[in-house]
Amino acid sequence: MSEQTQDGRLKWIEPTDSRYKPALHDPEVAVKSFGLCKSFGTHAALADVEVEVRRGDLYGLLGANGAGKTTLLRIAATLLESTRGSMYVGGNSVRIWPEAVRRIIGYMPDATGIEERIAVSAYLEFFALLARVPAAERSRTVDRVLEQVGLSHRRNDEVPALSRGMHQRLALARLLLRPTPILFLDEPLSGLDPRGRVEVLELLRDLRGAGRTIVISSHVLSDLERFCNRIAILEAGRTRFSGPVEEARRAVEHRLGYRIAFVGGAEAAARAVAAVAGTEGVAEARADLAGARPRLAFRLVSPLSDPGPVVERLVSNGLRVVEVAREEATLAEVYFHFTEGKVA
Repeated sequence: MSEQTQDGRLKWIEPTDSRYKPALHDPEVAVKSFGLCKSFGTHAALADVEVEVRRGDLYGLLGANGAGKTTLLRIAATLLESTRGSMYVGGNSVRIWPEAVRRIIGYMPDATGIEERIAVSAYLEFFALLARVPAAERSRTVDRVLEQVGLSHRRNDEVPALSRGMHQRLALARLLLRPTPILFLDEPLSGLDPRGRVEVLELLRDLRGAGRTIVISSHVLSDLERFCNRIAILEAGRTRFSGPVEEARRAVEHRLGYRIAFVGGAEAAARAVAAVAGTEGVAEARADLAGARPRLAFRLVSPLSDPGPVVERLVSNGLRVVEVAREEATLAEVYFHFTEGKVA
């Protein structure tokens, strides 16, 4: 918050309202923002953004390009000051105690800007020195992080010879030189091939298992599908959702359906669709012939209805049912549910 002084300038005042205190005192809260706003001239990059990251989360920031993800991460990393509102990292206000925040975080920007003509291992040795890694442990630490990010075989190559994806891995290795409990990663998967993206995400999951809290931004929803336990969805600088992934998925339950697998081929699939076409409460019944067995995909008008009558209808028409499964909402479905396609 701010107030105007007699000379017309804005003076920052940290809010003292009681609702701001949990971020300071709850040891399970790693990152929390209250009414966070950031404007660049007349453009509002963030407007009343409120997120809460719990200790040990692998937290995904989802949103289109320009949604405000980078601005939010830069404020959290003390590289940018908010226009209004508050943010706490590890219980510390990023405005009042930036040095305390910097001691407990690692930040990886979306553009690494690594251009030095120096060997990969020497590059990391230099940053290990800056991170005050003891001399006796420096070489071993560099070896460890190179192994973690899959760059051991490129340790003697010069940095400019690396691909964009390798640069991303090297930037992540630089973060891992320090045992900081909180990591902010802005599009760390950019430029990686499909295998590389999965390997880095699995590394982040391992880091989370070792006790680190990770906030990762991405606009590629499938990358974060299996790895994040909590998410925030940003659109045009506003928070559309923030919370557990399962809570977000429950919001789209009414759009989900069932899949019933049965024995047979195309003829059996056509018979299955015809059998349930007139069943009360069934909508959008269609055959899915992909995979080893044909499936009947359908949605019930009431999301909590029992698919049992549909199974009985199929069996009574001579079809052998082998599996009944409820569809699970994807992050893409969740994202489209909470957003409207607005651009900041």
